[in-house]
Amino acid sequence: MSKTLTIALTTYNRPNFLQESIKSILNQTFKDFDLVILDNGSTNETTSVIHSFNDSRISCVRNQTNDLEFVNNAFSYTKNDFLMIFHDDDIMEPTMLEEMIKIIKGDKEINTISCSINLINSNSKNLNKVRPRIIKDKVWKKKSFIKQYLFSGDIIPCPSTIFKSSLIKKHDLKYDWKVGPAVDLFLFFQINLMKGKMILLKKPLLNYRIHNTQHSNLNRISLEYDIRPHAIKLFKNHNLNKIAKQYSQASLGLILQILINDFFVGKLKFINFKNELIKLINNKIKFNIYTIYWLFFGTFRGLKNLIFKFI
Repeated sequence: MSKTLTIALTTYNRPNFLQESIKSILNQTFKDFDLVILDNGSTNETTSVIHSFNDSRISCVRNQTNDLEFVNNAFSYTKNDFLMIFHDDDIMEPTMLEEMIKIIKGDKEINTISCSINLINSNSKNLNKVRPRIIKDKVWKKKSFIKQYLFSGDIIPCPSTIFKSSLIKKHDLKYDWKVGPAVDLFLFFQINLMKGKMILLKKPLLNYRIHNTQHSNLNRISLEYDIRPHAIKLFKNHNLNKIAKQYSQASLGLILQILINDFFVGKLKFINFKNELIKLINNKIKFNIYTIYWLFFGTFRGLKNLIFKFI
């Protein structure tokens, strides 16, 4: 008998985090889901953690080796109306699924729904930081998320997202690993080129763990460079040459603000900062509304973080 939602939980060698993550899912007020745990070749006690839970909704598929492409198996679980691809280091608030499923079931135009997040550290301590900083729920129709990205960057927390399964099946959606670690952002770009809505709730319903092994923390600059040519090609293939041109400059501006912030807070030495600026020039960064905006944003952010660093 089919259920409303499938949660595909991907995991690799994080048994302690995984245990907390599974508990938060099973403790949801919304109960009508299947939980598929995709173990991507873990070599520690991950299997024991999974088997410690006795719940008929849980099933597990284990890959023999760690392989990025294995993660795409998550997109094959579309027998239920909705699909969520969850991370093994994040924790759901008890009413997360109930609140989000109610909204996406109530509007047939919604392709995806996501929510804001509370940041927690590796010890599950609440850092009292909500991301993104938005004043109301976001509703993006076709192309509007891409246009907002030019001035906001990626503000959708990927692991909080619930997808409409019929959309995934119709367009054979999955992560395109050739774009680099930012496969979730590229997927959101693809979906926003389709008819329908993307929703981001202001209310934080997910506790998102910050730690040093995340791609987003390891090298944000490389991540932005990697996705850039693929996003430009995607927009051009949809005859969106103007957006492709705008994104080309906005993405360089976004890299610039990361550089400025990292330099201010001491993450980037001056020689490396200088070399990265030369790389931006070689990529033909220009002074326009997008780069000027990100220049001021990066300076403000860097100064603010520098001040708080010494408080």
